[in-house]
Amino acid sequence: MRHLEVWELERHSECNNGDAAWMRFCRRVESMLGHDLDGDGSENGYSLDEAHDFFRKSDGPEKAAREYAQLVKSRNLPARDRDSEA
Repeated sequence: MRHLEVWELERHSECNNGDAAWMRFCRRVESMLGHDLDGDGSENGYSLDEAHDFFRKSDGPEKAAREYAQLVKSRNLPARDRDSEA
């Protein structure tokens, strides 16, 4: 799944007052990691695509968020440096 597809799912959910579980999952994981999820999987150990796949296979956003954050941390890769991209 591409970033644009994830964005479309998020937008559709928000516009239709649908389930906001995906957004809760993202906010929870980002809070645990201390940065956003928009990274390069091979370089940073996390990505929106992987997070979304993980979320879709989960039983619920809270448990999935804890498990995904632990997985990312176990990879011990540097977070994406947003300041150097400017």
